[in-house]
Amino acid sequence: MAQIDGGRLNGEQANEPLTKDSRVSATRTQDAWRSDLPIENFTFIDALSEEQRVDLLRSGTPRAFQEKSTIFQEGDQPDGLYVIESGEIKISFESSEAKEMIVVIYGPGDIVGELGALDGFPRSATATAHTNTTVRFLNTKQFSDYLGRNTPVAFSLLRMLAQRLRQTSDVLEDSLFLGVEPRLAKRLLVLADRFGDASPKGLRFKFGLSQGDLGKTVGLTRESINKTLGKWTRAGILKHEDGVVTIYDLDRLSDIANFGPLI
Repeated sequence: MAQIDGGRLNGEQANEPLTKDSRVSATRTQDAWRSDLPIENFTFIDALSEEQRVDLLRSGTPRAFQEKSTIFQEGDQPDGLYVIESGEIKISFESSEAKEMIVVIYGPGDIVGELGALDGFPRSATATAHTNTTVRFLNTKQFSDYLGRNTPVAFSLLRMLAQRLRQTSDVLEDSLFLGVEPRLAKRLLVLADRFGDASPKGLRFKFGLSQGDLGKTVGLTRESINKTLGKWTRAGILKHEDGVVTIYDLDRLSDIANFGPLI
């Protein structure tokens, strides 16, 4: 069984500061890091006891998906949900003009496809393996039986659904009211908290995101992303190399997200 650790950022892995003036240590408590984020990040697995976690994983069937393979498509009839053990799954929509919008990327400890498993309506979005991914699949009956055995888990499920609703609302609000730089900075901070590995060289994302994919997460063109990343690279805030983002200056990126573009 794959190890599920919740994919959390552990600042204590770093030996060097991640700020430009070297005054702020890379070591951050979870609560301190949370204060920089527009939404709360927690996984479904995080909220379960060890007994509930073991029961959930034992109830499911192991499955594996190669990078870029489709797990389910918008409009499909639901047959269950997926608990991510390793890798990442992106959730996206496609417009009538075949333009893709990446709503969120989920990682170890998250569940995917829960809405269809609960209400039986067709899938509301498409799920794709962003990297090689392993999951536990629970069909609708298995998940219903699991909730029947673990009724307190229903509260954790409701909390997770509320968090995801807030996240969707946050993305919509950002697309309507934020400019290019604050919107991208805010999204990078969210992804960094969930998928960043701290090291002496900076905060490096665990997986690659092309400029096109970054644009799809915030509703911007590849050209806008290229221009903004170039500006931030020259300012020493981050680097985007071989598709992987490494953040050098969390404080300045947070300032851009909260107060506006870099002058």
